[in-house]
Amino acid sequence: MQVTATASWLQLLQGLLDLSAAIRNLFPELNVGPASDPNSLFGGFNPSVVIASGRIATLTPDELERGIPQVGSTIAGGSGYTVVKRVVTKVDPKRFAEGPQPASVGPVYGSKGKFVYVRKEGEPKPDPKAPFAINLDVTYFDVELVLAYVARIKREEIVSFLLLNAACTDPDAPIKSLDVRTEDPSIDQVSTPWLPVTHYAPGDVRRFGWNCWQAAKDHVSSGSFAADVQAGRWSLALADQSYVGGPGGATFWRTPAGINALYTLVLKAAKPIALAQRRNTYEWSVPFEDIVASGFSTAWRARIEADDVDLPGGWAEGKVVSLTIKDSAAAGSYPKATIRIASCDGTGEPGEPGDLTVGYTGEAWDRVAIAAFAGFPPTPGPVPGGEAYLENGVADQLAYVQAHDFRGNVPGRDDASANDPKQVLRKVPTRIILAMNQIGGQAGLQDFIPLAVSAWHGPRQCNPPSPDDV
Repeated sequence: MQVTATASWLQLLQGLLDLSAAIRNLFPELNVGPASDPNSLFGGFNPSVVIASGRIATLTPDELERGIPQVGSTIAGGSGYTVVKRVVTKVDPKRFAEGPQPASVGPVYGSKGKFVYVRKEGEPKPDPKAPFAINLDVTYFDVELVLAYVARIKREEIVSFLLLNAACTDPDAPIKSLDVRTEDPSIDQVSTPWLPVTHYAPGDVRRFGWNCWQAAKDHVSSGSFAADVQAGRWSLALADQSYVGGPGGATFWRTPAGINALYTLVLKAAKPIALAQRRNTYEWSVPFEDIVASGFSTAWRARIEADDVDLPGGWAEGKVVSLTIKDSAAAGSYPKATIRIASCDGTGEPGEPGDLTVGYTGEAWDRVAIAAFAGFPPTPGPVPGGEAYLENGVADQLAYVQAHDFRGNVPGRDDASANDPKQVLRKVPTRIILAMNQIGGQAGLQDFIPLAVSAWHGPRQCNPPSPDDV
């Protein structure tokens, strides 16, 4: 018997990802001491202060703030992530626990014709082509960013095995097939569903949709479960008694419910083999009074023994399939009872032991071994998460401006507007880039589990002659 069984369901991935710490970790410690300091990344106006690690600093605050996604926006379209919390707060550089942070960095150079400067009385007006050293303001932020992710992935898990008749020696014997499909194993069939216009007490657990919910207060439900949740009457409960252990379950056949279903399949497949083995019928008559005295019925199993001439093999036993009473009108005759049994010609040998064994009667010949399928783990689904990247931190911004700022008569750097440091800075805005693992819109996952099972032996209830002996 070739058996194929399919379980399919929608696996739910849902949860929250707090990216706040990951964003802070993008900003390393920066030494803003003088350029002569070998540990300094760039020159600065406050040589005694270091920008502490994890301090979100930028020279382009507006661009940084605009680049952080708003609440309700999705990340990369249908990736499966939505922003549920966004808090972006400017922080006074004097109010950090590590001590005051530098308020500016530099130097960079611009034209004195574009920047305010101070000269002493009587001092000649400087050449506007002469470079003028200025500093760039550093802005600090606290950022909280939390994403929610939700995705449903179709899973299909197929087990297949061939259960052989150990008593069959014909290599050309036909193989029948049994194809079954389970009900949706992700649905909680045990927990009581939520109903409208029903009284609920605090602590009551009810199933609605994919999840189980716990009543938060005494109430009578409205006509809308969503409205009741919004009113604070329900909160998500941990209880979930579905076969896969919850909507996020990744396997069915490996669960206790799946193993029990597999046992049922083996027994179902063994039944036609058992019926095929019960192909030998025997019939004999006994006095009617013996039947009455013993309470004999078709619920019994009977055994007959005789010599080989009358009964090939000398014995047979099996389930009583019919009991016929016949009476004769002849004088001096008595009613006769005719008994017919059907006997199995299985091997009667013990079934093989294995990692998993199943049988209906508990007899050794009824045992079928199922090999463990640890070598066929479920295909991993998409893993929620991702990486945050920093584009153009303070050190990068300053280095770019210093490489392109105004230097007077230096060719290519003598345009007071094009080489204005604040204009140059616009080309390197600070951005936080989120590269999240795609979980939404994924193709379905299918696992095929070929199982090795031992043959079903069946009982030896008679000893008919083999075809070679006939």
